[in-house]
Amino acid sequence: MNNENIISMTPGDKPLFILRYSPLRIAWRLFWPYLPILPLLSYIVFWASYDCFVKTIFCKLGSFVLITGGLYLIYDMIAMKGIYLYEDRVVKRYRMKNEIVVALEFANYTAMSNLFLGGMWLFYKNTPLMFRSFKGVWFDEKLASRRDVIKFRELLSKISGRKIEELEHASFATKLKNMGKG
Repeated sequence: MNNENIISMTPGDKPLFILRYSPLRIAWRLFWPYLPILPLLSYIVFWASYDCFVKTIFCKLGSFVLITGGLYLIYDMIAMKGIYLYEDRVVKRYRMKNEIVVALEFANYTAMSNLFLGGMWLFYKNTPLMFRSFKGVWFDEKLASRRDVIKFRELLSKISGRKIEELEHASFATKLKNMGKG
């Protein structure tokens, strides 16, 4: 376990834990999938044309949205300083001094995983789905060390009173299946 991430176990302004991305994992993520996919999408947006006007517009608009999302994810992973866990809140800090704060008392949690991302979201209960990545704390668990992610989940589970299973990521299909049961 990374003891340098555990700062204090006392309430107040000192974080209980800081989750940071690994520079090597960030470098690998930039190399794959972003390096090969972004130029391909750029080609589709700026130079590709199709027989059907609707198909052309759909492909160009879809590619533009994917490029914009990819650039946001690249900015987010490079600019993020860390996820700071306190007894009453979670704070996502960026190197440019801005931060996003979510009070644990009013937070919802979700975690999903796919081939490239292992995302965890903490957001206020009434936040629309479209704004959860911007107004809440989102981070990619696959960019941090596995031990740090496990420790973060354990502490968050203990503080929030949530079951550890609620904080673990699952595939999107598994999440949809479980949502239908509840």
